[in-house]
Amino acid sequence: QTPIFARIIKVADAIDAMLSDRPYRPAMTAERVRRLLLEGRGTEFDPGIIDAVMAERLIDRHEVEMKLTQHASGAVGSSQNSTSRTS
Repeated sequence: QTPIFARIIKVADAIDAMLSDRPYRPAMTAERVRRLLLEGRGTEFDPGIIDAVMAERLIDRHEVEMKLTQHASGAVGSSQNSTSRTS
């Protein structure tokens, strides 16, 4: 049997890959990711881990975190320029 840590990482990596923009496709919606994870529950993915991901709404949290990170990345560059002082 595959160690639990590896099974958790497999699900986390799949979620990250599906919710991230790729050069060959845009990020999937949270709804599509949920559907694909449920389709793979018990075959590709450990059912207990999928149940935990769904119960904790981790996909929604990940999607929000990604959007906030992208927004902050853009905001950091512009705020640094506006706060720099000249003597």
